[in-house]
Amino acid sequence: MNKFRASLGIVVTALMLSLTGVATAQAAVPTEPDNVLTLVNEYRAEAGIAPLQRSTELDAVAAKWVTEMNSVGMVHSTTTWMRAEFPTGWNIIGENIARGFPTGKDVMDGWMNSPGHKANILRASFTHIGIAWDPSTKMWVQEFGGFPKGVGYVKATTPAPTPVVTPEPVASAEPAPVTSKPAPVAVPAPVATPAPVASTTPAPVATPAPVATPAPVATPAPVATTTPAPVATPKETTAPVATTPPVVSPTPVVVRSGGATRFETAALVSSTFPANSPVAYIASASNYPDALAAAAAAGYTDGPVLLVQKDEVPQATLTELARLNPNRLVVIGGTSVISNTVQSVLSRYATTTRIGGATRFETAALVSQRTFAAGVPVAYIASGSNYPDALAGAAAAGSKGGPVLLVHQNEIPAAVTAELARLKPQRIVVLGGATAVSSAVQSTLNSTIAPTSRLGGATRFETAAQVSANTFPKGASVVYVSSGSNYPDALAGAAAAGSKDAPVLLVHQNEIPSAVAAELDRLNPSRIVVLGGTTVISTAVQASLQQYLQ
Repeated sequence: MNKFRASLGIVVTALMLSLTGVATAQAAVPTEPDNVLTLVNEYRAEAGIAPLQRSTELDAVAAKWVTEMNSVGMVHSTTTWMRAEFPTGWNIIGENIARGFPTGKDVMDGWMNSPGHKANILRASFTHIGIAWDPSTKMWVQEFGGFPKGVGYVKATTPAPTPVVTPEPVASAEPAPVTSKPAPVAVPAPVATPAPVASTTPAPVATPAPVATPAPVATPAPVATTTPAPVATPKETTAPVATTPPVVSPTPVVVRSGGATRFETAALVSSTFPANSPVAYIASASNYPDALAAAAAAGYTDGPVLLVQKDEVPQATLTELARLNPNRLVVIGGTSVISNTVQSVLSRYATTTRIGGATRFETAALVSQRTFAAGVPVAYIASGSNYPDALAGAAAAGSKGGPVLLVHQNEIPAAVTAELARLKPQRIVVLGGATAVSSAVQSTLNSTIAPTSRLGGATRFETAAQVSANTFPKGASVVYVSSGSNYPDALAGAAAAGSKDAPVLLVHQNEIPSAVAAELDRLNPSRIVVLGGTTVISTAVQASLQQYLQ
């Protein structure tokens, strides 16, 4: 339903970040904000996502930002302000902003017809929401927060009424009406350290919803060079136009995220993550062991995995980094895998750190140490000599909030033993059969660390199907399908799958194994994403996957 009038200057913006710490509260709300909360949870229910709880602390943040925007007479958002004002305790935070909408129904129509705002509203990792509005200026703010997986709701306070803000007097509280979408603002001059800058141009609209071959939106591609200067995300003003009622449940579909190279495929998978993502992981496209642990960490922290060469950052990766504008980058592996030159190039896009041990086992342990707190619900153990089992487990690990650690067939490396002692997992899952990880290793883990079980079939395809069946319920919103013989595509897909609480299943280029077909029948997904081009997974297999959709 079209609720927009040319007489209203309507602007929206969305933002998502990552933080750490713990605090929240739930509050009841009256009238229009109450309508917003009701609609948010109706949309989430239709998408099969848990409802959001109201937080008085997030209400206070939202109210303060409404006051701030009223004081300057424009809609804008800054990551610096959010980090400073947001209560401690949230694993991930986000924000939707709008102006010019007279009712909660109107502003929700606007947000749900903007892919970036809709992504915030339907993001499964958010658990709480704060809402504030000013009826006189029609300024709206939603603040979203999510606890680390497994932490849960920590603090509740007495419900408080919705903040209604009295704006500070400004010279011009209403901008000229915006009736159409102007061209994107040109790329600003490069600076050494990009930072959000408040200006008379509103903040950029959040990342559009994923498509099989996305076109750049609002963020122009970086200059064609292997070491481009960093750029801040360009600003854009838009007036969303809701011409039809919001559609929450998409038509069941099989789509392909496959580029001409593994770098392009990873960038396409990354495009499903919103701009201003909390983190992105950088892995080698030609050395899988160091990269194995990255997929689980990326899924848990809601960030993508992008691929590089040892001494070069491919253009597809640079372009996606410019769009993604992550809060930080994590390079996985030592300098023999990814050079300092590459790390230097990456640092122009975000603060960049490196996690790399002397061995693949140490690297995986370090990734776990820097990502997961003690007391995780589960830790997955895989062979350090073969990637399929580890990648099948990575999506489950990211979803369940635990790491993937690597072992020898008949030995647990000292670094892994030490990390398991620190983690104190509630349980351990060994991935693969006894030819990958021996029964002796399983027995040692069971007797010295935590109750240990095994998920392992006769083949990598059966193992991936078992991991899915023991982790994800039927009626999946999405399933990722990757080649059982091409690790880079599965690596990028496992990170996205873990973030979206979805499995990764493996297929042959021209065949769907029977174990995978049976698991697809059980899952009955509404969407399947094929990872990689037709030389990896054929069009015939893609067509055959249609029969498993809801």
